Amino acid sequence: MRANRQLAAVLAFGLLTCGSSVNADWVTIQQDYNSYGHLGNAGENCAPTATANSFQYLQNRYGARAGNLVPGAGTDLESARDKLINGWTNAGGVQRAGMGSCGASAKSWWETKAQWVEDFGTGKLKLAGQVHLNGGANPFAGWFDGGYLQDIFPQWDFLWTELAHGEDIELGIRFRDGAHAITLTSLKFDDQNGNAQWDNGEARKLDYLDPNDTSRLIEADLTILNDGSLGFRWDNGNNAARDAYIDLAYTESVPEPGVLALFGLALMFLFLSGMNQRKKGGGIELISARARLKMYPYGNL
Repeated sequence: MRANRQLAAVLAFGLLTCGSSVNADWVTIQQDYNSYGHLGNAGENCAPTATANSFQYLQNRYGARAGNLVPGAGTDLESARDKLINGWTNAGGVQRAGMGSCGASAKSWWETKAQWVEDFGTGKLKLAGQVHLNGGANPFAGWFDGGYLQDIFPQWDFLWTELAHGEDIELGIRFRDGAHAITLTSLKFDDQNGNAQWDNGEARKLDYLDPNDTSRLIEADLTILNDGSLGFRWDNGNNAARDAYIDLAYTESVPEPGVLALFGLALMFLFLSGMNQRKKGGGIELISARARLKMYPYGNL
């Protein structure tokens, strides 16, 4: 399985776009900050705001191939965000519920995104996601397009491969007193042995766009917590800094025709490897199971 994971990482590395770079020992996948929307959070609506900012990235990157994800000639992010909150009526007369205000659940967030892509995309957008529910044998039964989801903490290999392929990725993060939504824009690791893949003991970082401060990218060190989740210090300068872990990752993009076969092969090896990253990490306090059971909606901060 170790060999499978390494092969998957190499395949994923081969998918790197022009947004990637190798700087000294650090291998980086960095999507263009200016391609994302920079709409700030209004109230407790970080999930729809982060989603609208990601849709702007897809619109800017793929243009008409992505569809009409952002209204007003691809510029009216506020209208998109408001519909993602309050719902909309599609061309077939079907009423979509939206995520609702004052935070979103994992289910409402996913279903709203999937329905938006179905109603305003071109049919070429690919959906995927990992969200930790511990929901038994069939945790996504009854979810709209729930077959694209895995009940697992978002894993490094999954995030790396999706970002390398030019996907937009929204992350749901949790901490002791709440939950929040951000947009992932970059992953990087310190390739000390020069093999172009992350190995145990090599440092890792992420960059993200935070709806509570969209004026800049924010960098943080990543570590693996005792339960296998990825943790980091959430600190956007506007909220009190706190230890967080990633429990949700939703992605979609328009696949590039030239890499579809290679991308599918990489995902196959990721699946076979089991994405086993349940190793202990340091530097971040493990959030208690009791705190996690509160299950704050994404957006109470």
